[in-house]
Amino acid sequence: MNQGGFLARCIASVRDQPRGVAEHIVMDGGSDDGTADVLRAGFTGAWRSAPDGGQSHAINMAMGVGGASDVPRAGGAFGTWLNADDWFQPGALGPVAAYLDDHPETDVLICCARFVAEDGRVVFEPRAPERIDEATLLSLRSVWFAGHSIAQPEVFFRLSLFREVGGLDESNHHSMDHHLWLKFLEGGARFRRLDVHVANQGVHHGQKTADRLASTRCIVRSSRAWLDRRGSHWPLRAREVAAEIEAIESKLALASRYAGVIDGAFGEPEVRGSGDGGGPSASSVPSDWRDGLRRLLDGDSIRERVVGACAAVIGPKGIREEIAGLLTERGIRGSSMHERIEAFAGSGDAPDVVVAHGVLTGERDPLAALRAIVEGAGWGALVLLAAEVLRSELHDRYLRRLRTRAVNKVTEPDMHVIGPRADLALRPLLAMDGPNAMEVHPNPRGVDVAGLCERLGWRIDASVGFGRFDSLPLAPFPTVPKLAPHGAQGEHAHAWGGCAIRCVRSGGS
Repeated sequence: MNQGGFLARCIASVRDQPRGVAEHIVMDGGSDDGTADVLRAGFTGAWRSAPDGGQSHAINMAMGVGGASDVPRAGGAFGTWLNADDWFQPGALGPVAAYLDDHPETDVLICCARFVAEDGRVVFEPRAPERIDEATLLSLRSVWFAGHSIAQPEVFFRLSLFREVGGLDESNHHSMDHHLWLKFLEGGARFRRLDVHVANQGVHHGQKTADRLASTRCIVRSSRAWLDRRGSHWPLRAREVAAEIEAIESKLALASRYAGVIDGAFGEPEVRGSGDGGGPSASSVPSDWRDGLRRLLDGDSIRERVVGACAAVIGPKGIREEIAGLLTERGIRGSSMHERIEAFAGSGDAPDVVVAHGVLTGERDPLAALRAIVEGAGWGALVLLAAEVLRSELHDRYLRRLRTRAVNKVTEPDMHVIGPRADLALRPLLAMDGPNAMEVHPNPRGVDVAGLCERLGWRIDASVGFGRFDSLPLAPFPTVPKLAPHGAQGEHAHAWGGCAIRCVRSGGS
């Protein structure tokens, strides 16, 4: 689907095989990227471009499993499939056809394939395991993820066998080939080998398998289901296979949580009106905390309550003065200014309004800090909170590298997700199930104010997001030095994030 940029190379690699060896059918899911134009211009075989039920469904139809009568169907004795970004080696199907003619007992022939990056580099060359049986293919840690896997386009299988086993599992969108080899084994297929480089798998960011978490989840889930159903047929090996699957499941759960926290940091900002419908609304996200605070103060649910009020301001000196100016513009009297939360909480002030800026960022216990702000103000107070976040492209790239490393380590043989030498501050996040991560991690990039208020039982009546609000309880840069990007020391493209809120006790006035 929408892989037309690769399709011409794939078609040419089949067309350039020895004459009469291969029949080529192209199944496209209804792409709108010019795929049909490529097919009309340079393809003489049968093809179909229409919506389908996904990759597995399309392959099944072309190989004679299901599908309408107008779907082109393969007529050969053996078959395989190429994704649009895969291609055959020149002339490679000649030796394959000769071997199959000379070895009529063969049901499944495994050859060799290479994984090739867009710049032509060979990034991986798997070798099929010496022993081909169900337990071996399910040994994910010691075999499959240890470089002894079977690359799909290197395999040629008897089409009658493919149909007998019901073809591909159409609910499997990432590891349908691994599942198919298991189905062949269960059906008694005879596997043979031919040491010939026949095909190449393209490697690029736009392909489905680039999502390593989704691909790993799929093969682990499929392998677990197969083990549960078939493990009793090879009981002496079932226990060790189960241990390997459990190890990957454990690492996958940790990496998913870790990646989820990082992914949440790159979400879009959120703008909300007040709980009673009278709060601020915005057609665009405020650019910074000043704009956000103005919008909140000018909102219908707050404006009438703050005029003539007495205010206390907490924050850095220069910003305190700027906030005082914004408050004065709206008829709010400034009574006191404090640099730290502790100074305010111990001052005995009981103002009508408290405006705090940036004071939670970097707090090891922001839950206690927020409680100190509100309780120091007295329960009748209106609290306006601006949480400032420092953000840079350098930090973003670093975090993406951390995510990639954690995801890639799921399929490595050790039991680490972030590596044994990673900063200790990262590890509690992975081990946490119940507690809010904010309670045990300093947060250098923002605070989840809404989550903290919920835990304290306070209601947010109105809020205005500004910039991009990040909740990322990770250790400060650099955590794993060798992952730090190089050559970007001069970058200071900061953005702002956070929120301004009005907060009262749930059920209170």
